[in-house]
Amino acid sequence: DCSLMTKLSRKIESSWYTSKKPNVVLRLLAFSFGLLSGIRKSLYSLGILKQIKIEVPVIVIGNINVGGTGKTPVTLWLAGILQKQGVLVGIISRGYGGSLSRREPIFVSKNSKAEEVGDESLYLARELDAIVCVCIDKVKAAETLVSHGAEVIISDDGLQHYTLARDFEILVIDASRGFGNSYFLPAGPLREQPETIQSFDYVLINGDDENLDQNWLKDTRYTKFRLLNETVESLSEQSRESISFFSGSEVLVLAGIGNQERFYTSLKDFGLIIQPVVVDDHGES
Repeated sequence: DCSLMTKLSRKIESSWYTSKKPNVVLRLLAFSFGLLSGIRKSLYSLGILKQIKIEVPVIVIGNINVGGTGKTPVTLWLAGILQKQGVLVGIISRGYGGSLSRREPIFVSKNSKAEEVGDESLYLARELDAIVCVCIDKVKAAETLVSHGAEVIISDDGLQHYTLARDFEILVIDASRGFGNSYFLPAGPLREQPETIQSFDYVLINGDDENLDQNWLKDTRYTKFRLLNETVESLSEQSRESISFFSGSEVLVLAGIGNQERFYTSLKDFGLIIQPVVVDDHGES
């Protein structure tokens, strides 16, 4: 049952952000995950495992923990800046939730279907004049984008895909949740140790950083930002209205994003009375 799985995944994820210590089995699995993750990254750093360099600059945006941090909005923002400078941008998206096989590159257009290519990739294709491609193989996706004229590649959520050599890495952190209980998967949300923060070229912190250990940010180039929701769009009428127009109204809210609480709070700040509809990341109910 999809609804049961959604509730179960939410319960597991919420446990990562409590002070309760994970059970011993999860901690052992987390230790194994962290060890293998560190070894794998070291093998690439030492050149034992090969990285493939693309002929155009590659910018990788991602996080070191599971869940939404604001990567896709950052991708949208950065691609928009490059486009204004006349650069043809190629974007690699996960295509998460799409039904189509992603073993070979799939181009995403404004007319693509979210259930086939994923909601994030369709969102990027509709908002940008960029070439958007989904593929499990990031190198293959990048090479395909270059063959279609891309002058810069942005990989959305690609930090741990080390085979694709990169020129610039941007780490995005959700300040409201930080790194949770600081355990590796599956006992916690981490894919990499927080101590690796200093190795990234730039860090973007989504929100205020009072929940972050300041030692992690030492000797790190970082900027704080906030995602602001200002308008809502009527899908039936293709029109937009300020969120403040609905102040005092009771509304049902369905949010297929990683950190739903942050979105709910932003709506409450506009005076909306919200009734959440529980779905998982990317909207599976």
